[in-house]
Amino acid sequence: MAREEAAITESSDPPPRTLHFKIAMAARALRYSFDGRAADSGMTSAQWRTVAVVAAAQGSTQRHIARLLGVGDVTAGRMIDRLCEDGVLERRPDPADRRANRIHLTAKAEPLLEQLHLLAAKEEARAFAGLDDDAKAALHGHLDIILGNLRGALD
Repeated sequence: MAREEAAITESSDPPPRTLHFKIAMAARALRYSFDGRAADSGMTSAQWRTVAVVAAAQGSTQRHIARLLGVGDVTAGRMIDRLCEDGVLERRPDPADRRANRIHLTAKAEPLLEQLHLLAAKEEARAFAGLDDDAKAALHGHLDIILGNLRGALD
């Protein structure tokens, strides 16, 4: 009987993949592929993500950047410290709150962002090969709806 069960298990179809599972696996594969290519630049993927988030949210507080990255305040602080030491980011005093600093890109970040955008464009072209512009636009729209439905889940 054990042999029959083993044969059934081996020949059975894989468990059905839900949309949630497929989206999670696609996100993981995209991140893994991008991180592998980004490592050649000398920066870690965490550093790349931090620079990208600061570029999109210039002048944000460290706490806000941590939330956007989905990490703790201490983790974000250490990453920001390192990027400030490297001259990529800088802390500027918050004129409205002398206890707070605002995080900004430096001129040294500009060529890094160009490299990041080129790398992202190559990865995106590879990942979405076979999808025409209409399909990509629809995917963007659907993901915006999903993210809107889940807004607050990451806060």
